[in-house]
Amino acid sequence: MIRRRLLAPLLVVVCAAFPTAASAGLIALKIEFRADAGSKPRVLTLRCAAKATGTVRSPALACARLQRLGRAAFRPTPPNMACTEIYGGPSTARVTGLVLGFPLWVRLSRTNGCEIARWQRVAFLLPWPASP
Repeated sequence: MIRRRLLAPLLVVVCAAFPTAASAGLIALKIEFRADAGSKPRVLTLRCAAKATGTVRSPALACARLQRLGRAAFRPTPPNMACTEIYGGPSTARVTGLVLGFPLWVRLSRTNGCEIARWQRVAFLLPWPASP
């Protein structure tokens, strides 16, 4: 009985770490966008399955782009990267869900040149015109 209790959480962790064949190509995102720190979040969604659905602009185009870019669309800035000190505005976004079956949790901002570049890679998922 004790072994069964210990193995169940381990099995969940192992299964979550390796996407199944059914979820390998799945894209299911929730995007929480804030124009500034004092604004309420605007929540957008994207799901790429047999049919692209969601509340982002042009879900079908967004799905096609994410299929092409993959997880690299959300890659972080390398820790020793020199970034220009340019402020792009107070907008922030948090993107959570699955990209090609892999879990994703990303926070985006426009605090410097590197973060603006990350923002621009996925601007097609964010509200317009707040993502120039």
